[in-house]
Amino acid sequence: MRKKSRHRGNGRSQGYVARSRRGGIYARVSTSDGRQHTDNQVDELVAWAARLGHEVHRVYCDRITGTKGAEDRPALAEALRDAHERRYDVLLCWALDRLSRGGIGATAAILARLKGAGVGLRSYKESWLDTSTPAIGELLTAVFAWVARQEADRIRDRVHAGLDRAKRRGTRSGKAIGRPRLGLDAERARLEVQKAGSIRAAAVLLGCDEKTLRNRLA
Repeated sequence: MRKKSRHRGNGRSQGYVARSRRGGIYARVSTSDGRQHTDNQVDELVAWAARLGHEVHRVYCDRITGTKGAEDRPALAEALRDAHERRYDVLLCWALDRLSRGGIGATAAILARLKGAGVGLRSYKESWLDTSTPAIGELLTAVFAWVARQEADRIRDRVHAGLDRAKRRGTRSGKAIGRPRLGLDAERARLEVQKAGSIRAAAVLLGCDEKTLRNRLA
């Protein structure tokens, strides 16, 4: 008896079904007091994932400021752990500022962690941000890393310049020794007290103590 041969055509058996890409969805709002919601972001991102043909693995939602580091945002920290375990292939976010508002360095660090896990990143609002394509992903990650290094160098230069200035002035902070002089003569002191209604209130507004203000009025 002759065995039936399986038709392979393009090198795959007829029963072969390609696995759809799995997507993680990350959404964030800045407060947890109920005034802001992630619902709009999530709805748009889920619909976008469907259009891209991605199966949604999980939705990660943070209700905390984006200036916090990745490990200080529970949902983002979990998304990065899942990326490391390759539970999904691409992380979808509403916009880059939803992912991070901690500066280019923090953003570059997140991109590097995703790249190291073999996971891409796509932004709904910024179509140019798509590291899921290898060539583009390498380029974008390199650009973010380069800009982050430039920013770090500028900060380091400013710190060194400040320390040098401090040494020249003889103080650790670089500020003049002693409290800054209050540019307040008797005439202005009287006007400020009249406007504030009392010496105490005027002293608070001027940022000085009552004794100093009374001395100016004497």
